[in-house]
Amino acid sequence: MVGLRSIGIGLAAMVAAGARAPLPVSVRPIGHPFRRYLDLSEEIAAEITAGHSLGVAVVDEGPGLSGSSFGVVADLLEARGVDAARIHFFPSHAGEPGPQAEPRNLDRWRAAKRHVVTFDELVLKTPDPVTGFAAWFRDLVGDIATTEDLSGGAWRSYLPLAERDWPPAYPQQERRKLLLATVTGETWLARFAGLGAYGEGKLERAHAIAAAGLAPDTAGMRHGFILQRWHRQSEPLIPVGEEAMETVARYLAFRGRRFATTLPGASLEALASMLLHNVEEALGADVASAFASWPARALDLQDDVRPVATDNRLHCWEWFRAEDGRILKGDALDHCEAHDLVGCQDIAYDVVGALVEFAWYGAARKTFLRHFEGHARDGLHPALLAFYLPCYVAFQLGSFVMACDSVPDNSPERARLQREADRYATALLELAGRF
Repeated sequence: MVGLRSIGIGLAAMVAAGARAPLPVSVRPIGHPFRRYLDLSEEIAAEITAGHSLGVAVVDEGPGLSGSSFGVVADLLEARGVDAARIHFFPSHAGEPGPQAEPRNLDRWRAAKRHVVTFDELVLKTPDPVTGFAAWFRDLVGDIATTEDLSGGAWRSYLPLAERDWPPAYPQQERRKLLLATVTGETWLARFAGLGAYGEGKLERAHAIAAAGLAPDTAGMRHGFILQRWHRQSEPLIPVGEEAMETVARYLAFRGRRFATTLPGASLEALASMLLHNVEEALGADVASAFASWPARALDLQDDVRPVATDNRLHCWEWFRAEDGRILKGDALDHCEAHDLVGCQDIAYDVVGALVEFAWYGAARKTFLRHFEGHARDGLHPALLAFYLPCYVAFQLGSFVMACDSVPDNSPERARLQREADRYATALLELAGRF
C-alpha cells in the first residue's frame, strides 16, 4: 500500500484496513505539478517494490491535470520489476488524467486496474430513504422532491443569460454543490464545506453573514454540506452603481470587523515572489522589473497586516440581486481556506479585489473607499493597498492561465477563461507603467 502525500496516506490507511493489508508506506512526489518525480532513499524504494506477490496499491486523491503523481510511482514499480498487471490504482474519481497527461501515463491509466467508489454511487444514487443524500436535510427543510447536481459550472444554466455570455468556471476547483427542491416548492443549495471543525467554522461564518443581510439564509449543515437558500429568480450580475458600491463596501467592512483570524496566510514576501514570477512568466522580465521593489516593501509592511478571513473572490459573477431586491454575495465562506497561496490576508486585499473586479478607478475608487471607511472600524493602510494591487492581479492571472490549461483548446470554457486571463494581463501592463 502506497499513499501519496498527506491526503493519500490517510486514504491508503483506509484501503489497507479494507483489504486487510500491511500498513501503508507514504511517498511525496515533488517537482512541477505536471512532471512529478520521486527522490527516495534506497530503503524506502526497496520496501515499496520488494516481495509484494499480490500486487501494489497506489492511493491518492487524483488524478489531476497530468496524473504525473500516480505515474511516477508506477514508473518506479515497473523499473524495479513489478509487473504492470500487479499495480492497482485507487483514485478519488473515475475519470482520466487531464489534458497535461503524457501519452504513456494516459495509456497506462486506461489499461490499469482502477478501483473507485464515487460519492454519487455511495450517496446520491442510493434509493435508501435513510442514508440517501436527500434524507440528510429532512429535519432542516422537510422532504426533498428533487436533487440536481450544479457542480463544475453547471449552476450557470440557471442564469438568465445565453450560454455564450456565461461567466467562466474552473470546474476542477469548484466545491461539490447540489440544488435541492422541497415538496413545498422551496429551493436550497447544499455546498460541501468540510467535516468536523473545518465545516463548523464555515457554518458559523455563513450564519453571521446571512444575519447581516449580505448572503443567503443558512439552514444548517449535515455531513459537511452547508445548506443555503437558493434564489432561483435572482439577477446574476449587479449594476455597477452607488448601491453596488455601498453593499460591497458594507460586506467587506463586516468581514474586516467580524472575522479576525489566526489562520495562516501567505506572507507579503511570498506574495511579492509570486508577483515577480507570474509577471515574468506571462509578460517577460522587462515588465516584471517594474515590481523589483516589492520584496523590500513586503518586509516594511508585514507588521501592518491584520489578517482576517478574507473573501478572496470578489468577481462580478459572485454577486446577485435576490427577489426582494437585496444584493447578496453568493459564495462567501471559504476561499481564504482554499489550497492556494493567498489564504487569509488584511481586509485591504479584498478591497483591492473589489476595485479591480468592478473597475472602480478614479472617482469611483474614491467613492467606494469612502463607503468602506464609513462602515469599517479601522482605516485602510494606503501603502498596503498599493502593495496588494499588483499582487492580486498577478495571482488572478496565474489562476486563470492554469484554468485554461485544464480544458481542451477548442472548449467554449477555455475562451471564457482566456478572456479573463487577458484582462488581468492588460491590467498588469498598465500597473507596470505606473511604477
